[in-house]
Amino acid sequence: MASFVHLRVKSAYSLLEGAVRPKELADLARYAGTPAVAVTDTNNLFGVYEISDTLAKAGIQPIVGALLSVEFAARNPHHGHIQGGTRKKPPHVALLVQNEAEVAWIVGTHYDPQRDIQFTRGPMDDLEDASDLPAYGSKMGIDATRKWPSEGFTRTFPKKIATTPAAADRAAALWEKIRQGWK
Repeated sequence: MASFVHLRVKSAYSLLEGAVRPKELADLARYAGTPAVAVTDTNNLFGVYEISDTLAKAGIQPIVGALLSVEFAARNPHHGHIQGGTRKKPPHVALLVQNEAEVAWIVGTHYDPQRDIQFTRGPMDDLEDASDLPAYGSKMGIDATRKWPSEGFTRTFPKKIATTPAAADRAAALWEKIRQGWK
């Protein structure tokens, strides 16, 4: 077994940056003996289902993630970030999902649509065909992060609800009964 897990792999879904396809990635991971692989394609999750399914079928634990561009200053939407006459790539941050159900719960309950949903126009992937112009359109962001009093938010988020081991065991037994058709 490998003594480490790759946490920043770019697949062919990172256009112009990655070349490995899901099947090739699964074969390489299996050959290297790594138990898991984190695919962090740049600014997209296009391949998450295909990659996760292929890795799981090969016995490799898929780790869902993305490498996100972070802009710290306003930029000209038609030309990207211009500095000294050249386009400069923005810094990136790698985000990995540990628990998909918890992410869905937080995103679904920790935002106010009027305050926390942002729409912006700018460069897009050429594969995005819903925009009115090629390679340029709108994007949506949801800010489901903790809000602070300095931002005008005085409520506190509720504490996480934890299921007791006994309740989890009972729920698992009931689901198994349902799966078996109440036999």
